Amino acid sequence: MSDVSTALVPTMTDFGGVPIAPIRDKPQYMKALVYGKPGVGKTTLVAQAQKIPGMSPVLFMTPDQAEADTLRKEAPDAQVAFIRKFSQFDQIYKAAAKLSAAGTPIPFKTFVVDTGTEAQKLSMNDIMTALLISGRPGGGEVNFDVPSMREWGESISQMRTLVRHFRDLPVNFIMNCHEAEAKDNRSINWIVPDLPGKLKNQVCGMFSNVFYLGVERTTVTEGRSKIVEAERRILLTGLTEGYLAKSRTGLFERVVQEPKLEDLYKAIISMPAEETAR
Repeated sequence: MSDVSTALVPTMTDFGGVPIAPIRDKPQYMKALVYGKPGVGKTTLVAQAQKIPGMSPVLFMTPDQAEADTLRKEAPDAQVAFIRKFSQFDQIYKAAAKLSAAGTPIPFKTFVVDTGTEAQKLSMNDIMTALLISGRPGGGEVNFDVPSMREWGESISQMRTLVRHFRDLPVNFIMNCHEAEAKDNRSINWIVPDLPGKLKNQVCGMFSNVFYLGVERTTVTEGRSKIVEAERRILLTGLTEGYLAKSRTGLFERVVQEPKLEDLYKAIISMPAEETAR
């Protein structure tokens, strides 16, 4: 069996008409979900990509024009696509996929969705707007603010497609999300990405790296008030009770203090081939 394996695999380029290659030959990219409270520094962390040679140039895709304030300070040279319709994500993906299929370099080394939470809301907004115009196929009232299970399902499907498309491009891909709370079947509170229903777990499963970004504060008491004396950002990189986090590199401390994107990126792209194959 081993003789057949060693004799055939190195010379095979396809099997059943499907191209195959050793996993060690597959280029390594950063595919990560970063989530946390609004204002904790997610955009600031991800904006560092513009200064990392292997990640720059970067295209930020955001439905939230307020993100421009952070980017203008942290990455003034980064390109920004303000997404006004959810279908524009697909337009950008198709342009990149067409270049890739033709063997032409994609002009961006990193795509960022900031935030996935707002992208899902835009998806639902577009679905309900179209439904108000066309009406339900079987008739019935349409309440813009009360989507049915069908509309929720359609929005969740759109978000899965968005993640899958950009994740599978030969580029780095990062999606930021806000955080939310959810209870598991043991009634334990978990901090999770702010996405609807089962999507929060499904999206985490679609990324190789899921990081939770938080702030640890040191306070002192002055009278009846507590004054913040110091604060530092912390990044959870592995599963911790109450938080969804993971990394397939196995190279990070479970808690990284004052994280730098360059350190995370270098660890991920230097992952050994046997780790990539897991």
